[in-house]
Amino acid sequence: MLGFGYAYKGFFKAAAICAGFRLSKPPVILDIPGAWLAGLVGESARKYYSDFRVQRDVRRRAEAILREAAGLRLSNCLDFGGIAAGSMFGGEITLGDAALPELSPVLNSPEDVTNLAVKIDASSLEETGLIPQLFTWRHQLRRQERGRMLFAMRIPGVVTLAEQVCGEDLYNWVKSHPGRMFDLAGVLRRALIRLARLIRSRTSAPLPVLIFEDPAMGRLDPEVFHEIFWRATRSVVYSLASFKLFTWYLSPGAAEGHVQYIGRLRSRVAQVGEAVSLEYIRSNLRGAVLLGHVPAKTLRDGDSAQVRDIATACAAKAHAIGAPLLLSPSGAVELGTPLENIAAFVNAQ
Repeated sequence: MLGFGYAYKGFFKAAAICAGFRLSKPPVILDIPGAWLAGLVGESARKYYSDFRVQRDVRRRAEAILREAAGLRLSNCLDFGGIAAGSMFGGEITLGDAALPELSPVLNSPEDVTNLAVKIDASSLEETGLIPQLFTWRHQLRRQERGRMLFAMRIPGVVTLAEQVCGEDLYNWVKSHPGRMFDLAGVLRRALIRLARLIRSRTSAPLPVLIFEDPAMGRLDPEVFHEIFWRATRSVVYSLASFKLFTWYLSPGAAEGHVQYIGRLRSRVAQVGEAVSLEYIRSNLRGAVLLGHVPAKTLRDGDSAQVRDIATACAAKAHAIGAPLLLSPSGAVELGTPLENIAAFVNAQ
């Protein structure tokens, strides 16, 4: 995704917290998928992800509803459902009328890593997958909305990209072929760095926020992550550090064993699983602003009172222990989440 893309209430408060100020009430930020927004206004998710004009219209109409119901605004973005980077490896894209985009794996066996490396290293990334569409849409957006510039780049973490390339087989292959998966991590590292630099050069505009989204990190044992993916993850983050002001590293499934690695990436904003206590995060992610920490499933399945109580308690506890917080679900808003619960979450404080 190119652009910040979040729904928010209290943008300047969020900026103040990221700059190191302490506030009594945290701002609210929600990662709302395009498929949810499309459903809110009665549009097809298939059209949302494939047609620029439909996507712009859906986001405009959805923002009007969210502002009336909860005071939320939608920041500008080009939304490809989290698969734009993965698409450059050639997997088939599946779009549904009420679902997030899906990307088919491209590796049939660990032995295919060598061929994939040759293919991707020799390719021109601006001609692969959804990357041409990204640049076309960016040009259209620039002509359409000169006043609302894109100021962030959201790219997958190395483990999440590996999951897109391998599918669920990744979690077997890290056990049976750790050497091959280590090689794959190197291939993905090179591709992500090339892609980010390409986007930066083609957009000719500052992108001060760099957001790594790595939910799959939490599905790996921390020791396996360290042995296979840590070196590549660190290299990607450090290599791209020169053209941003803030790095966000988001892994909503991360457990305590993963927190040390997120901390070593020196991210300004971090997200981990809701099972990790705020006290542990406060002690082990010093200097980082926490994005969370309300379970996304509670937001989807609970009633408005439950959502309001949990959000209020989370904000109060973070303030009591001095943990800087951007109040958010622990992960993206799930499909099927009622608008009433989003309103209760936002207005909880």
